Amino acid sequence: MKCGLSALVLWSLLAASAAFADTDPESPEAVDPMAVIAARQGLMVAIESLMRPIDTYTVDESVDSDLMRGNAEAIAAMLLAVPHLFPSDSNLFDADDEAPVTLALPAVWQSFASFYALAGAASSAA
Repeated sequence: MKCGLSALVLWSLLAASAAFADTDPESPEAVDPMAVIAARQGLMVAIESLMRPIDTYTVDESVDSDLMRGNAEAIAAMLLAVPHLFPSDSNLFDADDEAPVTLALPAVWQSFASFYALAGAASSAA
């Protein structure tokens, strides 16, 4: 299972790095908002996958504690990166769109300091 965890973390990092693949290294603020949205969605999928064994522990105590600990450590590191994948130009939620490009609500940017603090607290808890 460790190989699966490593692959999942690697996939997440690759998804996040895709946001910066087509940018000028001299101008990091020129990141494509759609690429950032894709990167954070990939990271969220990876976090969700890592959470599954932790979530199921309440109904299935046979889940390996080393696996859960490793997953929690990976999640903690990922949560520290989450706020950095929410630059202001990626605030593209459109409530009128049937299939919005992002589900990140404008409240993230309206109270970004709180969002940042919550991500840090969640990382510490993990």
